[in-house]
Amino acid sequence: MCPGVGIVPGPGGYRGASGHFAEVVRRLPGVEGDPAGRKRALTSTRSWLTRFPEAGRTAWHDLQSHPEFDSWLDTAIQMFWIHHFRMNGSLVTPLLIPAVAHILGCDVKTVRAVEEKSRNEATIQEWLGASPDSEPRLLARQAYAAASLLRGRYHEYFADAEGLHLHRHPHRAGISRSRPIAARASINNSEDYFARIILGSALTETNGERRVARWVDNLVRARTAIAHAAVALPHTVRLADAEAHAIHAAKVCELPTSADRVARALDIGSALVLGGVAVAIHPWAGPLGPAAVAWYRHRRGSSLGSDASKALLDTRWRFKRLARSQPGRIDLAAPEPTQLLGDGAS
Repeated sequence: MCPGVGIVPGPGGYRGASGHFAEVVRRLPGVEGDPAGRKRALTSTRSWLTRFPEAGRTAWHDLQSHPEFDSWLDTAIQMFWIHHFRMNGSLVTPLLIPAVAHILGCDVKTVRAVEEKSRNEATIQEWLGASPDSEPRLLARQAYAAASLLRGRYHEYFADAEGLHLHRHPHRAGISRSRPIAARASINNSEDYFARIILGSALTETNGERRVARWVDNLVRARTAIAHAAVALPHTVRLADAEAHAIHAAKVCELPTSADRVARALDIGSALVLGGVAVAIHPWAGPLGPAAVAWYRHRRGSSLGSDASKALLDTRWRFKRLARSQPGRIDLAAPEPTQLLGDGAS
């Protein structure tokens, strides 16, 4: 919902958005990062690869032992290989070919051949349909993953060049520099419920295209309302009040708000995203499960009430403050256990 959130442009040639991402870009064109900082970031990336050739290999070996890496990578390949090709022209960033070869312990010629073959969509489709143990698919899988790991360093240099915040994926932790924490984004319980309505209402749609379209439309409406201080999403002692603020905000934004749809959206969103806990506990992917619904809604306290006009301004200011804070890493703070159980505010 923060208007400053965007996507770092890649280091290679970019052909434009593809798949569901194209729908997001169509409605929110600002999410595509300005490529102006690419030249400086590319220079820094080349220098790092030359000076520290073993850094990528060490990070790659550590990544292999992560319990979620293989399942995450298999899912990413099935969902994004074709779209990655359509957006970038191949599965391996040409700039990174020598470093990828060093990481994988093979010669540059082998990785370059994978990159060249992956310029053909029919070849990628063939790899996707092949046995997971087939040699061409395995090599393409490894090269794609290693290049993805190394692109994280480029993302950091790009963020530095453009003065941006950066929220990196966990699989790139091993090559990440120690960056200052520029912003800690605590999540109000009202914001948590509102985010669940946005996500849950999209998931009530009947197919992927409609879900993405609904989700993006919800975000556009939410951003507009927040920018104009039209909604209040304060932290409350009673979760019932937080839920009421979120439902009212959904009505102001003209999201689907019939009683049954809101209840269903909240339950679906709760099963998938438990505020910042999903980010803090299970950052790679995946829901926390339906049990989270009962846990989060358990035991409610009493309300202190709040000044409505102050809350409206505070909601807008929270998002503006995050956007204006100094460049660096963004940490999303999970609610404290007492907050989750409704035993009071911290």
